[in-house]
Amino acid sequence: MKSKLLSLFTVCSIILIASCKKESNTSASIIGRWSGQRLHYVTTLTQSGITDTQDTTMNCINGEYMNFASNGTYTQGDNDTSSTETGTYTYVNNTITMISTVPDTTIFNVDLLDAHTLNLTSSYNENGPDYTFNALWTVYLTR
Repeated sequence: MKSKLLSLFTVCSIILIASCKKESNTSASIIGRWSGQRLHYVTTLTQSGITDTQDTTMNCINGEYMNFASNGTYTQGDNDTSSTETGTYTYVNNTITMISTVPDTTIFNVDLLDAHTLNLTSSYNENGPDYTFNALWTVYLTR
């Protein structure tokens, strides 16, 4: 009798699990305010044959944020210094292109986007007459 009950319990459990509706993240959007959690960056400077590499991770502690509005504008800044930057953005094929009012353009690849998490990666390269500077950084944001 115990084995029949165990078999029945097992079959019912499998049916219950299989019939549960899976939640879809197809509606994830960058629109809204995102709070900075941490920043990871790697910089490499080569000058006169000498290369220096720095690998740093730092937590966001000043209320850093990015806010993407549905009209194609953005604001980013922090709550500590009340420093802000504004501009326009486009979001196409997992790439966010931000053009500030300075003007300056930053391109981010969207590595992860769901209802609560947005991870962005960007790079910067500069070649001078006697140096090369490369930077790669990842910004980790949550709602």
